[in-house]
Amino acid sequence: MKKLYLLLWLFFLAQPMLAQNRQLDSLALVDLYNSTDGPNWTNHLNWLQPGIGIDSWFGVTVSNNRVTQLALSGNHVVGTLPASIGNLSAITMLQIRGDQVAGLSGPIPASIGNLTSLYFLDLARNFLVGPIPAAFSNLTQLQYVAMDANPFGGSFPTPLLNITSLTVVSMAGCQLSGSIPSQIGNLTNLASLNLIANQLTGSIPNELGTLSNLYQLYLNGNQLTGSLPANLGSLNLSYAWFDGNNLSGTVPSFSGSTGSLDLRLNNNQFQDLPNLSSGTFTTLALQNNKFTFEDLESNATIGVVTYNPQAKTAVSNPNPIVLSGQPYTFVAPIGGSSNQYQWYKNSIAIGGATQATYALASVSRSNQGSYFVRATSPIVPGLTIESNPIVLTVPSPPANVPDSLALVDFYNTMLGPTWTNKSNWLTGKVGTWYGVTLDNNGRVNGLALPNNQTRGILPASFVSSPENRTV
Repeated sequence: MKKLYLLLWLFFLAQPMLAQNRQLDSLALVDLYNSTDGPNWTNHLNWLQPGIGIDSWFGVTVSNNRVTQLALSGNHVVGTLPASIGNLSAITMLQIRGDQVAGLSGPIPASIGNLTSLYFLDLARNFLVGPIPAAFSNLTQLQYVAMDANPFGGSFPTPLLNITSLTVVSMAGCQLSGSIPSQIGNLTNLASLNLIANQLTGSIPNELGTLSNLYQLYLNGNQLTGSLPANLGSLNLSYAWFDGNNLSGTVPSFSGSTGSLDLRLNNNQFQDLPNLSSGTFTTLALQNNKFTFEDLESNATIGVVTYNPQAKTAVSNPNPIVLSGQPYTFVAPIGGSSNQYQWYKNSIAIGGATQATYALASVSRSNQGSYFVRATSPIVPGLTIESNPIVLTVPSPPANVPDSLALVDFYNTMLGPTWTNKSNWLTGKVGTWYGVTLDNNGRVNGLALPNNQTRGILPASFVSSPENRTV
């Protein structure tokens, strides 16, 4: 009997407190309605209607006399979150997703840190701005947070790094910058991380590879650099999107994935790819990297693979300068076991130049130009890999003073001013003087002045040159 009296006493003692909490909940909902243009919501059924309890208001769920869920996504909720939202201290699920045409704006109030029972939060596709309040770290029960497509800006929200209960973090398109913090490794329950289309820079922290529960990793569309941490390949990932960054180096084997993997590496600068043919893939996107046939031969038979195109391959000497008469060999390494080559000069195929290298036994000025090679492989069908251009320069030899002086002597002693044709003599470059021809080294190798009224005695300087000449 004493126990019964005690229970009754506690029940009646609790009633005023329950009533007070319910009143705070209802006032918080009224504030939300008024601050977000409630009369123009798509659906505001029963809100603020006399005699109708909050448990009948559209989107509101009440349990044990407290608001436990609020679902107003896609409902044209426009305005700011009131500070009194923090009075909904029993709420477990809060969904006010916008549509990026109309939605919430302004900062998230610090009072949201009072919602310590919250485990599901969806504020995506609104116009909320940062920073995320420090009190967010009080949400120790939070498991799911989606705040995509809000212009928060700034770095990755530090308060999230203290919520070890999180399993899903989605902040795609939030204008985040800076690096992914290494403290991300604190989120040991994390199963899905979505940071698509931000402006994140720096390398991917090794700590991501320690999150053994992670199976969805979306980092595409950022400005990340460096290589992928090797330990990412040990995770049992189902989705791994890294496309559209500046990542490079060697790709991990991803041998930890026991099911099907959607792996997107395209539009980066990766150079080395392991044999992935033992894995199972729903997508394997490799295009627009720096892979060669050496990387792709073992992976070309994977049914879902896409690998075309690849970036042009680097050359060790893109601007060689070679003197006339010297040999030169063009080299543009493209890995592969069965490659077929064709060299080009000034975008025109060079006949017979179908080896991995192209050699010139004796360079002349006529060899100047832009060279590159294209390679194909029957093992990797549909792909042509091209090298970066190699621009060969053959410098002009210095003017041959004895030749020009000898011609001046010839002009003067052979009555040059009276010649029938003396075009450019003693005015233009030697090679433009009428009747004069030069060899590839810029030396005079011919003089033809027929019927040109040349009269006189050949000068000694003209006939003493050891060069072979024709007169």
